[in-house]
Amino acid sequence: DLSFTAPAGRYLESGGTYTGGVSITGMCSLPHSSGFEILELQSASTRELAVTFWIECTDGGPVFVGDLRRDSVVPFRVFLADRWAADLGSAPAGTTGDATTFTVTSGSLDPLAISSVSISPSGSDFALESETCTAAPVTTGDGCQVVVRFTTRAGGRRSADLVFFDDTARGWHAIALDGIGTLPAS
Repeated sequence: DLSFTAPAGRYLESGGTYTGGVSITGMCSLPHSSGFEILELQSASTRELAVTFWIECTDGGPVFVGDLRRDSVVPFRVFLADRWAADLGSAPAGTTGDATTFTVTSGSLDPLAISSVSISPSGSDFALESETCTAAPVTTGDGCQVVVRFTTRAGGRRSADLVFFDDTARGWHAIALDGIGTLPAS
């Protein structure tokens, strides 16, 4: 079962974007974050309907993106990544690890525009080496690449996010980055 719930005191309306309120029976075993945007809703008969939604499980599971339509021609864009988390391995503190390439594709017939790609927080132990995602819209079947390196300055587990801002209903997506800085034996 899929359900959409408006926040208390609000009605569902065309053009409305809502944080929370999406649930799919059996989707996440733990609490999740979610949201949806109503792109088109014509009359009480819901003759024309277009809703995009996302659910992200808090246990590190994938982001689930969906589209519900009836007699609608509104564009729908889907961001797909080859993975939603990556362990970039270990590297001695003060060095740069091997390059890791991520591939992003469009999961819909409509082109996906990515306006920016960055590492968050800035100044973290990861470096964005190159990216081809902001050069042109990503079309179905095509992909763009992002190359990241682990550039640890200290020992221990380090983490950050590879963040994409795009024209999906959600507006952004993040890939979790992880690595371990090693120190010389004393």
